[in-house]
This record gives sequence, structure tokens and C-alpha cells, in this order.
Amino acid sequence: MNKDSEVHKEVSVHKEMSVPKEVRIETGIPYLNQLIGGGYLEKSVIAVSGGAGSGKTTFAMQFLMEGIKQDENVMYISFNLKKKEVFRQFTHFNFGLDVETIKNRMVIIEYPPSEIQELLKKDSAVREMIKSTNISRLVIDPITSFVYLQPDENQRRQDLYALVDNLKYWGVTSLLIDNDSKFSLHEIPRTMTGVEGFTDGFIHLSYILNITKMQRMRGMVILKMRGAPDDIDIHKVEITNKGMKLFK
Repeated sequence: MNKDSEVHKEVSVHKEMSVPKEVRIETGIPYLNQLIGGGYLEKSVIAVSGGAGSGKTTFAMQFLMEGIKQDENVMYISFNLKKKEVFRQFTHFNFGLDVETIKNRMVIIEYPPSEIQELLKKDSAVREMIKSTNISRLVIDPITSFVYLQPDENQRRQDLYALVDNLKYWGVTSLLIDNDSKFSLHEIPRTMTGVEGFTDGFIHLSYILNITKMQRMRGMVILKMRGAPDDIDIHKVEITNKGMKLFK
């Protein structure tokens, strides 16, 4: 074998072993993109939790609106709100998108909690809709229904694992919105369902009382994020008519 053949063979082997470039999906919140290396990893599943008023739904809406701005089709699955109520929340903020564009790019599904088992099937009706409408971003808000529908903890963990596995199989970048389990300020926050144990990332939103100023303050902490540098700070959050803003 001549030297040219050996070089060609070496290059071919190198190409086969090369690692594919990571694709980042922008979150809709500029400073959050910066903190996690440009956005979520494509096709990852992120858990988001917080108490009442912490901004969970706003956070999710901003993620979907960012997708629409980039000419993507998005999906919002609600377990507790009607389509009209969901759409009203989306149009409450000034995300820089007109109503018709949002209607054309977003699929809203009302999912009765009693039909969760259908959602756990890999080849469910939701998967077919994702495929036929080329959905790239998906939000389930909230997944807390799993707690009430499946009181057995072991079975619930199996169901949550199946859900996360399905979302990755469907090829969408997803946010799973959950409520907080009870915890003190000295403990690591946990979701009610425990889904963060299976996801690629976990973001916690807080809305705590500042005794000194006698006012409530919103915050965000990235408890885990695959493919992102470590960040242990609690970042200040404000919600305006244009959505959520994150500060250093």
C-alpha cells in the first residue's frame, strides 16, 4: 500500500470517529443562553419547577415564542387549562409576534389527565402530530398530574422515565413544568413528581420574601444542565410586559 492510500485511509477513519457538532436551542432569555453555553442542547428534556407566581408558565411561553421567531412550529400540552385560556396567556405579553403568526405556528392540546397513558406510548397520537406538523419545541404544563393519577411512587417513576424517553424519541426539545415539593431554603429544591432525576436539565424558579425590603423577589437557579458550565448562583428575575428578564 502506497503512502497516499495510507493517508486516505487515516482521514476516512478520522471522519468516522468525529463527534457530531452540538446544536443549541435558544431559550428566549438572552442571559440564560449565555449561562448555559448558547442554549439547551437540541432534543434535550428540561425540568422547570417553582411555587405559585414564580414565573413557570411565562418561562415556558418565552421558550416557545423564541421558536416561532425562528420559524419553528411549537406545541403546548396543557393538563389543566382550556385552549382559549392558554392562548390568552400567550397574547397577554408583547413577545413581538402578531396573533396570526402565533396561531399558525403553535399547536395547543388540552390533555385530560385521565389519558396520560396514551401520552406514554411511543407511537401515540401526539407523536403523529409532532411528525406531521414538524414540531421542534414542546412544553407540558404541568406534569404534576402524574402525582395524583399514579400514587404509587415506583410506577410513577417508570411512567416519568417513559415520558422523557418518548420525548427524546420524538426528536423535540422539551420543557416539563412541575410544582415544587416542600423544602426549606437550606435544601436543594425538588419537584413534586421527581422528574428531574431523568431529565437533561433542571431549572428552579423562586418567589421568596425579602424581609429587609418587605417585598417578594423572583430568582432563578440552574440546578443541573447537561453540556453547560457549572453555575451555582441564584440570578434575579423580573417579569415585564415583554416577558421574563434574567440579570447577573
